[in-house]
Amino acid sequence: MIKTKTTQIHCTTKYTWHSNTNPPTYSRLDYFFISSNIVNIISHCIISYGDKTTHSIVPMSRRRPFKINNSILLVNDYIQRIKNALKEIANINKEANPNTRWKIIKGTVRNISIKYSSEENKQTRW
Repeated sequence: MIKTKTTQIHCTTKYTWHSNTNPPTYSRLDYFFISSNIVNIISHCIISYGDKTTHSIVPMSRRRPFKINNSILLVNDYIQRIKNALKEIANINKEANPNTRWKIIKGTVRNISIKYSSEENKQTRW
């Protein structure tokens, strides 16, 4: 069984292939087939000149994974913020698709964690 997932990754508008004929011919890849396991971590690609070949290099960059400072998981204020946000998400998104709800939860936890860590860093600096 073949599973497909469509996502749009913006590449530059350069060509990925050219001929050495006169006049030259140019072509560009429109699709990249990649594993469904990594499709969500690819952020963008850039078409670069390929040395000694008629083909260009198309490196794809990955998104940086979110890392959390584990020590905040023991702070009551942080825990309460997460609990309140989860209750709010559950109330607002009752009818949402479970996958969509999970993405909302992950994004919310990430945002709260970044904001909390930033607030803590400001307080310890001053």
